[in-house]
Amino acid sequence: MKGAYARAGYPLDTTELPDYLPLVLEFASEVPEEGLPMLAESRAAVEVIRRSLRHDGSPYAHLVEALIFFLPRLDEETVAEMQRLIVQGPPQESVGLEPYAADAPPGGRLGNVVFEGRKR
Repeated sequence: MKGAYARAGYPLDTTELPDYLPLVLEFASEVPEEGLPMLAESRAAVEVIRRSLRHDGSPYAHLVEALIFFLPRLDEETVAEMQRLIVQGPPQESVGLEPYAADAPPGGRLGNVVFEGRKR
C-alpha cells in the first residue's frame, strides 16, 4: 500500500499504518483511480469490519454500510478470505497488531463461526 501511495504522489506523513481504513478512504477520495481498486482488494476486511460494527451496535456501522455500495459484491473467494481473517486475524505484516488467532476455533475449523456476529 505504501508503494501505491508513493506512486500516486500521496505523501504519508502520518504514524498510521497504511491500511488504516480512514487513511485508505482519504486516499481513495483524493486519487480514486488508485484508491478505489485498493478498497476493492480489501473487500473481505471491510466486510468483517462492517459486520462486527453492526453486531456491536456501533454508531459507526452505517458509515461502513455506505462504503459497501462502492465495493464489489461478495463472492466465494471473498467469503473464504473473510473466514481466514476471522480465524487467523490480520496478516503478520500488520506491525503492531496482535493476531486474533487465540480466539480461533480448534483446528481452524469454522463450523462455530457466525458471520453476522462473533464466534459463539
